[in-house]
Amino acid sequence: MKTNPKRAQQSGSVPSKYEHPAGHVANQERLLRAVEFQQAGDNPAAKRLFEEELKEFPWSFVALYSLAGIYDHQGEYATALTLIDRALTVMPDYPAAHHAKGVILGHLGRTNESHQAQLHASVLSSTVQRADQATNAKREHKVVPR
Repeated sequence: MKTNPKRAQQSGSVPSKYEHPAGHVANQERLLRAVEFQQAGDNPAAKRLFEEELKEFPWSFVALYSLAGIYDHQGEYATALTLIDRALTVMPDYPAAHHAKGVILGHLGRTNESHQAQLHASVLSSTVQRADQATNAKREHKVVPR
């Protein structure tokens, strides 16, 4: 069953993507260390820290998104899909998360859904790029090509 992010936010189960629970800032160091471990290829250490983060903050986008990547890399595609779906509940318009979902679905052999997720990621990326161009053009008083 899909969760409606707006309804979940209204009920208080998913914090706004711009709001952080009290004390979350104190754990930014943990997230930064986890990302550093992941980038260095130490997935077990990164996984442990991201999972600690989720115990405290179950809707941490960074932890959900990053853990999805770790589980995907380990071949645990069903778990990766669950995590990326939760991440998309928090940030539904993040193109890279839709791309990651497409990759995971592809690993699961769900080709049509994989293509749909990739297409959605592409549309979102184009929308973000056009918005950035419009913002920059407005600053420079230039016309934006369509």
